[in-house]
Amino acid sequence: MKSSWGCILVFFGILAIPSLADAQTKLSNDLEVELLADYELQPLQGIDSIVGKIVKKDGLTIQYDIGSVPKPGAIQFGGQFVNQAEKYPATETLWKKKQTLAGNDVHIAYTKSNLLIVSQSFKTVGVTFSAEAKNPEEIAEVLLTVLSVNKIKQKKK
Repeated sequence: MKSSWGCILVFFGILAIPSLADAQTKLSNDLEVELLADYELQPLQGIDSIVGKIVKKDGLTIQYDIGSVPKPGAIQFGGQFVNQAEKYPATETLWKKKQTLAGNDVHIAYTKSNLLIVSQSFKTVGVTFSAEAKNPEEIAEVLLTVLSVNKIKQKKK
């Protein structure tokens, strides 16, 4: 009888494990993020872009701003993506890094005031994340979260 209960508990325990698809949370119609344990998404009302926060209870808050990527040389309008990490003044940063990941540009800046800024461009949509990350663990949590963002593949009609 004990082994039957053990099998039942294992079966339901396996069902409770979220799949990768279940762990993805929509940031917008175009982007998804995989949240770390104890974090939740809090969409906010933006004026001309999609904004919100990713919040850990009694902990770190990561803000985001999503907009369309303007075509090179085109006039930039409000609400469009701005690469804030790249534009942040060099005199106010401790370091800046850039890399192409899965074909998408990622720019990271860490400021003298402990602000971590990550700007990612996904060809037609871009997102900038920012968080006050005071120690290596918080920096790691921000990077693990924001680098999990991926573009949702749209079905062709």
